[in-house]
Amino acid sequence: MKKLYAMKKITLLLIPLLFAIQQSLFAQNIYEDEKSIADKFLLSVSGGITYAKTDFQRAVTDYIIKGKFEYLIDLGSSFSMGLDVNATQGYVAGDQTATFRLSRVESFRTRITLLGGGLTLNYTLFDLVIPYIGGGLHYINFEPEIKDASGEVFVPIYNGATIGYQSGNYTASGEFGLRFLVTDKIVLSVAGTGYYFPADDLDRVTNEISNGTAKDIFFTGTLGVGLLIGGTKDSDRDGIPDKFDMCPDTPPGVKVDESGCPVDSDGDGVPDYLDECPDTPEGYIVDERGCIIDSDGDGVPDDRDRCPFTPLGVEVEEYGCPIDSDGDGVPDYLDECQGTPKGYYVNQYGCVLWVPDFDANPNQKLVLYIDQLFNKEPGLNAFGKSELGFIAKRISESKYPDWAIVGHSDNVGEPAANRFLSSEWAKVIFYNFVESGLDSANLKYTGMGSEFPIAGNASEEGRSQNRRIEIYPVITEQTRLKEQEKPLEIKPEIKTEPIPDKSILYGRSLPYNYDNEKNVTDVILTDGRNFSLQLSTWRDKKRADEVAAKYRKAGFNAFVTETFIPNVSGAFYKVRVGFFSSLSDARAAAQAIADVK
Repeated sequence: MKKLYAMKKITLLLIPLLFAIQQSLFAQNIYEDEKSIADKFLLSVSGGITYAKTDFQRAVTDYIIKGKFEYLIDLGSSFSMGLDVNATQGYVAGDQTATFRLSRVESFRTRITLLGGGLTLNYTLFDLVIPYIGGGLHYINFEPEIKDASGEVFVPIYNGATIGYQSGNYTASGEFGLRFLVTDKIVLSVAGTGYYFPADDLDRVTNEISNGTAKDIFFTGTLGVGLLIGGTKDSDRDGIPDKFDMCPDTPPGVKVDESGCPVDSDGDGVPDYLDECPDTPEGYIVDERGCIIDSDGDGVPDDRDRCPFTPLGVEVEEYGCPIDSDGDGVPDYLDECQGTPKGYYVNQYGCVLWVPDFDANPNQKLVLYIDQLFNKEPGLNAFGKSELGFIAKRISESKYPDWAIVGHSDNVGEPAANRFLSSEWAKVIFYNFVESGLDSANLKYTGMGSEFPIAGNASEEGRSQNRRIEIYPVITEQTRLKEQEKPLEIKPEIKTEPIPDKSILYGRSLPYNYDNEKNVTDVILTDGRNFSLQLSTWRDKKRADEVAAKYRKAGFNAFVTETFIPNVSGAFYKVRVGFFSSLSDARAAAQAIADVK
């Protein structure tokens, strides 16, 4: 009956601990700690048997239960030290009174209750087995019962007096055991403990009666189960344990992600609590405030800046592009002829590409400067080809069929060489006009060398003006007679197609060497320094010009270049857009072109 009562008590003590274990297993934190007892609390309960060495000849095993609350301190190198408080209750017993003789005394059973504290030294092996040794000091309260042979409890008498006992005392203990880490929360244990009792009345039989000198001692052997609590250190209290926290010094109250770092909603590298611009689009570089930088310092952040490489100090409009007051496609800081009327084509300096009305003024000459039309090596540059294409169109619309192309040079070098060079310049333009559709029979070219300067040759500025091409109609007697025979008619004014009143958003005038050109992609090309786009290739020059005009209207600096393929007759006309100082600008233009209908 008493053993059944003891089992009930053990069960009642185990129920709360088992409930706590169940809660721990089914409410795991997503940040499970490693299997370790260090820096954690251990709540445990154990039960087992007792064995006492007293004045009775034979020890009878009885039961005991223990409860312990312990904090385990990490000592490093797999060692830890435990500090605990504990409570123990149970029984010790013995029988066969061979060491003394008292009337009726046959056996004893003493109920013991201990309250105390202790120290343990633990060593962890393989994150699984933890041997330990320990010791403690306890206050013990005990109540011995003496029984006769029939098992009846009675009060023994010695020398005519009742045998008394001191019901309270202090005892020291020593313990050796093994702990087993079943999970990161559950610990099983097995332990053996010895208790030294400083008196001899644990069995109510003193040395005076037994004529002995030894003190009473008893031992326990127990099995236990424990629950590890806490031990997940979170220095910045952001909810992420230090061992998983990539940002262990997060300020209080700041929202963090699963790695313990402050949330950065827009992914710009600046956490939300410091981000003054929290909705930065993906891919932009930001400053320490989380706001998009202004790479060119024009006051327009990069995400709105359509011209992110504006030179420092240049005034820009709302989209970060240099202001173009007259809308001619050449920004003010490069425009040498500001105030150009709407609808006029201009050259790279923003000056009107002036073509005389030859029909009204046949004696006027169109003057083109070599330095603007040609590369340093022989051959027209893109600007020259574009301008000559426009001039050829005007010539084809003129009433005069015959035209002269006259080349002039400066006075540097031998006269014969200068005549040859000026003739070569005129020849290049002659062939360009023929390729544009003009009849070669109506075109004549020649070189005059340095014989007819229009400026002094003492300065480079003067020499650059002398290096020129003059184009004008050839008025023959036959032409005059035909004009006289024609009835007077009013011809409608021929107007060039105006460029829309808006800045060119993509491309600008930059030096570009076609001879060194290589492909970056199937659309983007580079001369090793700057970039351009090649959009399409045509055999029909008129069609190529129409396509280029469409892109110019959309804000692209489009133009047409001419090329020849070996062993293939005739010219090919390529629609190009340029130029760009960076590959990123060229890619942006290529992407924008895809949206042009």
